[in-house]
Amino acid sequence: MKEAVGRLDGVILSGGADIDPALFGERIISGVGPIDFRRDQAEAVLTNFVLDETDLPVLGICRGMQLLNAVRGGKDIQDLKSEGYAEHRLSMYQRNIPSHDVDLVPGSRIAEIMGSTRVRTNSFHHQAVRTAAPGWTVTGHAADDQVIEAMEVPGERFLLCVQWHPEGMVNNDEEQALFRALVNAAKAHLG
Repeated sequence: MKEAVGRLDGVILSGGADIDPALFGERIISGVGPIDFRRDQAEAVLTNFVLDETDLPVLGICRGMQLLNAVRGGKDIQDLKSEGYAEHRLSMYQRNIPSHDVDLVPGSRIAEIMGSTRVRTNSFHHQAVRTAAPGWTVTGHAADDQVIEAMEVPGERFLLCVQWHPEGMVNNDEEQALFRALVNAAKAHLG
């Protein structure tokens, strides 16, 4: 893994299956979907290595945000509906269709990248960050129920996570700005 990371210019921690609640010190509850234990373990090691031993830019997307948060000491929500939040698994929408509003913190990296403090995003998750890991700052909330939707680490290094799926919104310039920012951070990393 270390050898492979040495050839990277940036890292995307992508979406996918639910993460194992044991990663943030909890027992599993009803409502948690399939868990890929091998992926959880491999990505936990990879995430910690990338954050501790490199200065690579990192973008976490949905599951990637939840996993990163868990392995860095934050707490996640296992199932939003079970805890009284609005439905965020809006699968009646196609991935390229925005379905809810996210409020971004003025002056945050993500607000600057997206050019706004309110963005309309897609939503396909039922887990989310409860409390951000030490060193991470919450920079976006769902407008309707305040679920954490974005977080980042202040400073020069590009470390940013979003709860939605910008990769599904290929025709949305605002969403694609996240990937352009990651690519620019990777280019800057190369020197």
